[in-house]
Amino acid sequence: MARKVFYSKAFTVEYDKGTFDDWCVYLADGEKRYAPSDKEYFDRLKTLGDKHGREKIYHDFLNIYRQTSSEIDKNTIQFIENLSEKYHNEGEEIKKWFLVIYAGMVAEENKSNTRLGKRIKRLGIYQVLILDRPVLHAANYSKKRKWWELDKIMKRHGF
Repeated sequence: MARKVFYSKAFTVEYDKGTFDDWCVYLADGEKRYAPSDKEYFDRLKTLGDKHGREKIYHDFLNIYRQTSSEIDKNTIQFIENLSEKYHNEGEEIKKWFLVIYAGMVAEENKSNTRLGKRIKRLGIYQVLILDRPVLHAANYSKKRKWWELDKIMKRHGF
């Protein structure tokens, strides 16, 4: 049974059964319900970063990242809602993707035997927004890499 993270008239973010566990993040946007890919939200954030400043988007992401634990927190959701208001016309889209990423980070913190947790999402966002890597590169970067290799790379970047 789906567990709602966030619900509005425009969209819903929720957890449900996925391929590996019950922590798959789903987005219901209109009549469409699906599990958004890293590529999709990395791409949207990069596009929004081109308009509003990639460092600004990354800084706002870090503020959410720092508040993220293994539990969904209503204060963090409210923080994301308030934060998105400063993006005016794109506020609803920013809110949607930040909530999806937030839910994804909570899911990463809850994966069994995780060594990297939410840091894996930070690496992808960092590669896209700060290092200007192609979205597909960032979305696939961690696949088939050992956790300790990624850990070493993350520590080199300070996270």
